[in-house]
Amino acid sequence: PRKEAAADFIVRTIRKNPGEVTLVAIGSGANLAAALDRDPSIAGKVKRVVYMAGAFMVEGNVMPHGEFNVWIDPESARKVYRAPWTEQVFLPLDVCNTAKLSRQEYQVLTGKISQPWARAMWKDYWAGPLFQQDPGFSNYIWDVLAAAVVIDPQVITREETLPVDVNDQYGPGYGDTLAYRGFGPEGTQKARIVFAVDQDRLWPMVEKVFDRL
Repeated sequence: PRKEAAADFIVRTIRKNPGEVTLVAIGSGANLAAALDRDPSIAGKVKRVVYMAGAFMVEGNVMPHGEFNVWIDPESARKVYRAPWTEQVFLPLDVCNTAKLSRQEYQVLTGKISQPWARAMWKDYWAGPLFQQDPGFSNYIWDVLAAAVVIDPQVITREETLPVDVNDQYGPGYGDTLAYRGFGPEGTQKARIVFAVDQDRLWPMVEKVFDRL
């Protein structure tokens, strides 16, 4: 744990390394929104922002169209997505729902771990008991896709660049992510939305990580 606030760390790191920092945002937009409040100019100094967030053309996982990372704080997400970042890339549920961790793959990964600390962490993985109890259980590797795209952009096989926004008005659509084929509302920014990845390229990347654990 750091004593320094996350927003201050983000601002300091970007200022120190202009044009070099890739932000991987795999939770709510709160820390990035706070960083933008401290220094709005960081948006133009970042190499790119890669999000695991949103559900554009598919159903949500907490509301009919709402994805958790956005729905938990739509106001911050809207502020972040409307900032003039150099580049924004979204890994939404549209693609995350296609990358499932099967029981077989879970067992393969488990067998690769050799270091005690890694085994202890993997044992406490929240889905571990579910894999053990239910032979048909499968899970998703949501955040892993964001990391994979940063490491190897060629894992992307289908994407579309569109203006994006967030509904932050209370009602049935609160927390929905929106994409527009055409002009978006005033203030929206364009972002690359990933809709498909190369599974044959993705899973060896995941296994390679476990080979080092």
